[in-house]
Amino acid sequence: MSTEVIDAHVFLRFPIEVLNASLDQIIHAQNAFLPVYEHPDANAGRPSPFFTSTLTNAAESEAYGVEADVLWRPVQAFTINASLAWLHSEFTKFFSKDPLDPKLFGPGGSSVPDSDLSGNATRMSPRWSFNINPTYQFELGNGGSVSLSSNLAYKSKQYHTEFNDDRLSQDGYIMLDANILYEAPDGHLTANLWVKNLTDELVYAGSFSVSTSRTIGGTLMPPRTFGITVGYAF
Repeated sequence: MSTEVIDAHVFLRFPIEVLNASLDQIIHAQNAFLPVYEHPDANAGRPSPFFTSTLTNAAESEAYGVEADVLWRPVQAFTINASLAWLHSEFTKFFSKDPLDPKLFGPGGSSVPDSDLSGNATRMSPRWSFNINPTYQFELGNGGSVSLSSNLAYKSKQYHTEFNDDRLSQDGYIMLDANILYEAPDGHLTANLWVKNLTDELVYAGSFSVSTSRTIGGTLMPPRTFGITVGYAF
């Protein structure tokens, strides 16, 4: 039975929304202030130098940011969804040992002091995120429709550990998806031809240290995939 204790979390959330639809072509626009919070016990699991896993209660962290979403329809058949987000998320008080620190394995390794991680970004917290999704719909003579759509998503650099080690991070990347959707005149039958990660980007969804810097593992996001999905709504 595990004896590790997970301390309680404290969250303070102050969302602010502003709705704006002053232009006829703009269906919906929103600016939102993301949650602002500081919590004294953020849990951070990390591998230790001896092939075990530990759970560490972080001290304090804070996060705040701004997000904007817009849905624009310049003409009836063409729609653009877009969003832009800026995020600040970092530890304000956190001391811990880096499992990749080689001093841990040398003489006196047990006496190596904790590193001060104050100011380090929290895990998986890109500073910038951007998404745009244009769709154009063609009406067919039989009453059906064909929609051409794509989605471009960008995320800036993310760290996979609280130590902000470049070896355990993912640089900024762009992911592009696309699809062609056919909808039958009765609205019941649909056929969607799609491709994801069109440019076949190599992106790490996460990474971790296994044993010092000699071994670093990671999980990759799916490569380019494509297929067709047929649906029927009763």
